[in-house]
Amino acid sequence: MTVNWEEPPPVRNRTSVKANKLAREIASRPGEWAHIATYKPGPAGRSAARARAYGISSGRVDAYNSVGKFETTVRSTPDGWKVYVRLKRGA
Repeated sequence: MTVNWEEPPPVRNRTSVKANKLAREIASRPGEWAHIATYKPGPAGRSAARARAYGISSGRVDAYNSVGKFETTVRSTPDGWKVYVRLKRGA
C-alpha cells in the first residue's frame, strides 16, 4: 500500500455555498443589520440562536469568515429567537 501525503480539498457543500452567498449579500450593505434566522421560542431556541450567532461573529463559520468580519446579535420576539448579522464597518 502506498501513502500519499496531501491536503484534502475544502469542504464545499450546499450549506457552505448558501452561507457564503448570504455572507456576500450582507457584506454588500456594511453596517446594516440583516435578519438571517428565527429559532423557536424557549431555551433550546435561544441556545441554537446564540450558537449560530457566535459561530459567525467569532469567525468559526468559514463561509462568513472568508468574506469579512461580522457582528451578530440575538433578540427575543413573539415569533422566537431572531439572529441578526452585519458586516463590521472598516472590516
